Amino acid sequence: MISFIIPYYNLESSVEIEQLLLRAISSITLQIPDDEYEILVIDDGSPTPPVTVTTAGNIYLHSIPHGFLGAARNYGIEHAKGDYVAFLDADDYYFPGTLQKHIDYLKSNPETDMLMFSFLECYDNKDMVTLYQTDLNITEPVLGRDYLMHNHPSGSACLYMIKRSLLNGNQIRFAQNTYIEDEDFTARALFLANCVCVSDQYVYAYYHRHGSIVGTISNIRNKELNRAALNSIKRLQDFAVKYSQEESKALKKRISTISIDIFRRALRATNHKELVRNTINGLKSMGIYPIPIVPGMGFRFTIYSLVLRTFFGRMLLRLYELDKK
Repeated sequence: MISFIIPYYNLESSVEIEQLLLRAISSITLQIPDDEYEILVIDDGSPTPPVTVTTAGNIYLHSIPHGFLGAARNYGIEHAKGDYVAFLDADDYYFPGTLQKHIDYLKSNPETDMLMFSFLECYDNKDMVTLYQTDLNITEPVLGRDYLMHNHPSGSACLYMIKRSLLNGNQIRFAQNTYIEDEDFTARALFLANCVCVSDQYVYAYYHRHGSIVGTISNIRNKELNRAALNSIKRLQDFAVKYSQEESKALKKRISTISIDIFRRALRATNHKELVRNTINGLKSMGIYPIPIVPGMGFRFTIYSLVLRTFFGRMLLRLYELDKK
């Protein structure tokens, strides 16, 4: 069985957000038999809990004090009963016809610790989009730290089905009361996983909704996200020191590449000067600026690391990032 964990936060008691939650739930219930899943909706301290969702059958509604996505997901992990957990944000959904084949793979390959899949961004259309995809292809299993060393996997926890015993056995949890809670969580899970497989299919529909956490852009929000991202680096750095130099190579590579991504997000912001200054100071305090060039980064990230070391290089990269938007 797989446990789907859906954090829910509706500050304005919006009918639209509740309708999106129902869409998220139905994207599961319409695809797989009742005995193969449970859905845990975690209301993260909304002023008004969802009125159209109640605990019934294998759908469970829990309410907790507001603690951001991390707290809601942690609560879900601790109350899940499935062999695997998956995280679905309340305004997103799974593409029709994608879940059963991945669940069947996990049932046939129970040694799998993490199964990763892809996402597509969806705009405006609130109906579920059906994709035509070729037959499922899943890679041969690899050791998680090897995969982390030789690839640049997504930091989003929503793109993985994760064995619950991996999380509980290693006490892997999300940071609470903050944004950017995924990056270090996913890196730690991958690092400790013995068996990681990757699907070639698009499973997750990432819905762009006006007013969402990521979609709401302001200078104040940019500063909050920048600070949260730097804190995620610190958490991952604290995790890495538990392992030897040789063991932690993949984590150091991940720290360098995440640091570069923080810079790139800062350079795209309207208040980029302030954010770049904060990023340099934050990384310096952790001893990782200039960003180290480490094995496994690849040519592109190596160039980024070199370019970010000078003012002129950062301004050129800003022009490049703005041109890509």
